[in-house]
Amino acid sequence: MNKKFVLLIALLIFLVGGVLFLKTGTFGTNVLWNVSEQGSWLLPLVLVAAAIDSINPCAFSILLITIAFLISIKSRRVRILSIGGIYIFGI
Repeated sequence: MNKKFVLLIALLIFLVGGVLFLKTGTFGTNVLWNVSEQGSWLLPLVLVAAAIDSINPCAFSILLITIAFLISIKSRRVRILSIGGIYIFGI
């Protein structure tokens, strides 16, 4: 296999594992609370928590199915991108 591909897969596995670790346990909330100095940095706390919580594999698959459907009915590229953008913004 290509060395870059293996490195990319390893990085992806590491990131997904880290997100799952922070999302499933109380360790992540304790670390974020201490990093934000007991809530005085509320915005970074909310942004990191939202980024961890926003990973939803179902949303990616539905987006791909919708785009594949729009391509199969020969929709224009601008329409496909606008529908995909609306979907991403809505999630």
